[in-house]
Amino acid sequence: MHVVKPSAGCARQSTQVTIPNSLIGMPPGYNGKDPVPAVMAFHAAGNDNTSMEKTFKNSDLAKKYFMVYPNASGNGWNYSVDKSRYTDAYAALLSQACVDENRIYATGHSSGAQMIAQLLCSGDGDFDAVAPVASSVYCSKWKKGPIPSLAIHGVKDSERAAYGLNDGNGAKDIQTYLTSNMCSMTSTPFDPVLTGCTSVKTGIDGKPFDDGCVEFSGCSVKTRWCNHNDPQYGTSNHGIPCFGVRAIYDFFESL
Repeated sequence: MHVVKPSAGCARQSTQVTIPNSLIGMPPGYNGKDPVPAVMAFHAAGNDNTSMEKTFKNSDLAKKYFMVYPNASGNGWNYSVDKSRYTDAYAALLSQACVDENRIYATGHSSGAQMIAQLLCSGDGDFDAVAPVASSVYCSKWKKGPIPSLAIHGVKDSERAAYGLNDGNGAKDIQTYLTSNMCSMTSTPFDPVLTGCTSVKTGIDGKPFDDGCVEFSGCSVKTRWCNHNDPQYGTSNHGIPCFGVRAIYDFFESL
């Protein structure tokens, strides 16, 4: 049974919230008194936090969750430089906003997803679940142990090859989640809501569109993997797929 843990910010009973280096989004009806779940959304390189705000602004996620969109100091997230931006934003979220400390989640795209992975590898990331899109490998196991995860990765992510990461289909990326969450290799397909995919008929691999989503068995915590072939994001499928925003919301809601 989920136990709500009100943050220190609930005592302020205020809707005036400032979080350093971040944009925020409050769900409708937020009153600063009743704890709500929160999501930190980390942007990709070549973008800033307005890109993630635009992605999630009118989504089901933003209608229910307190959204925090941190901004990197440079073109993309640099762990050694930007770790303090995460820690400052996280601390301000707890002290300024009224959120449920047991439901603070993270999502991110590309460089933002990689920042999440590095935080988990170092033990600095204090999240209750994560949903990274187009991440990469930084360690073989999370330092603090299992964490509920939805990992989303394209089947032909040429961006990974361009950076010499040799992980175009994400097969290496998912292994850290499986090891950390003590999963077996057995999985069961699940079908995400595909309302945003009505115009997609053929994937980047020339095959019929496939979300590629499975849930792994035997895990200590819920672990999902979507190895999709959505052809968006130029000549690669490195982007957030058409079903991604809704799948992230549904995953967090399932916990």
